[in-house]
Amino acid sequence: YTPAQLAYSTGGPKDADMLMNTQKLQTELPGLHFSLLREVQRNIVEGSLHTGLACVVQAIARR
Repeated sequence: YTPAQLAYSTGGPKDADMLMNTQKLQTELPGLHFSLLREVQRNIVEGSLHTGLACVVQAIARR
């Protein structure tokens, strides 16, 4: 989840320090080459407390 997720009640940590964004991922994983790295809003259906619109990071990477 991204920091924007704090505005939603569809899951994820409530502590901003535990949330992720694309810049943080690139900084924390310098050995990876990302072919896809984006922040998106999407509908999730992952159980009763994780259903609805959510703000997430999507990534595909290689070493």
